[in-house]
Amino acid sequence: MDRCPVCEGLTQLSEDCPSCGAPMEDCGNIENYWDAYGPCEEKTEDIISDSADSDRHPCMHFLQCPNCDVSVTRTVGRDTI
Repeated sequence: MDRCPVCEGLTQLSEDCPSCGAPMEDCGNIENYWDAYGPCEEKTEDIISDSADSDRHPCMHFLQCPNCDVSVTRTVGRDTI
């Protein structure tokens, strides 16, 4: 199965804020912010992993700076775990 190594806790996203240079915090998969029940619903990666084109659907993570509140999204490739 193809899984996001960041979501699975195998690696961490580390990036400095483009505005102030402080370390940004990974706030998780951006799908968790789409609706109130997002974290409780079946993950898209579980559905996509069954298809042959899972590499076309990378995991998007939301990063936010705790210092100046700048936010960015980053794409994380899925690995076979």
